[in-house]
Amino acid sequence: MTRSPERYDPPAWTKPGARWIAWMCWPMLALCVGLTVWRIAEGSTSQALYAAFMSLMFGILLISHRVNRRARHH
Repeated sequence: MTRSPERYDPPAWTKPGARWIAWMCWPMLALCVGLTVWRIAEGSTSQALYAAFMSLMFGILLISHRVNRRARHH
């Protein structure tokens, strides 16, 4: 059975700049930053590196999300 030649449009929530990304990433960013501060305060900087890396990843994801939303609206 072959697929129809119609173009498939993915759902809006899966497209870059969808709102659910911000709702998920802001709390995770806050959690990772808090965990990084906690690990540094404990003196275990080696364990703080992973949390700092995850903070960086969520920050980059939020920035790219903002750029994609701005590009779609202009």
